[in-house]
Amino acid sequence: FRMRIGGTTLEDRAVDEVKYYHHPGARLANSVLPEGPRRVPWPYGGFYLQALDSHGGWIASATDLARFASALNGGSSPPILGPETIQLMVSRPGELWEDKRYYYAMGWSVRPVSSEANWWHGGSLPGARSLLVRTHHGLVWAALFNTSPKDGDTFFGELDKTMWFAMRGVTTWPDHDLFPEFGYE
Repeated sequence: FRMRIGGTTLEDRAVDEVKYYHHPGARLANSVLPEGPRRVPWPYGGFYLQALDSHGGWIASATDLARFASALNGGSSPPILGPETIQLMVSRPGELWEDKRYYYAMGWSVRPVSSEANWWHGGSLPGARSLLVRTHHGLVWAALFNTSPKDGDTFFGELDKTMWFAMRGVTTWPDHDLFPEFGYE
């Protein structure tokens, strides 16, 4: 995987990392950095990205994320996690979620579908929006954006619907591993 912790400032960007944009009209943030301007664009100094770590500080490509989610339970490579760990990871967390169609488990939102489940995780910071989905069929997709819309919830809902619509429109899927075509062995 090529994932890594991102940097807080524009100058800290990794090689080939995109530039991030908050929604038009967004106010400037008070800088968290001790030096430099007091007011900065949110994506570049409004928060200390390195400290966010697994809470949103990682940068990755859509291919990196798809490969990661595919590898969790085997996909096209040896599984990262065993069946017992996968079961624990997606288990319903107790009474609070007992009568819900979906629930939040260990890092994933989960919607049971017969004996399987759809898992997904969305992310959002000023200047970024993401969605990673693993379907009950074993398909995986990731969508990443280097901007954050003003109405993020509406955007997320529309993105989710659009991705499911696109998936249902595919009539034949490749029968081989496509990751090597993107430089992954």
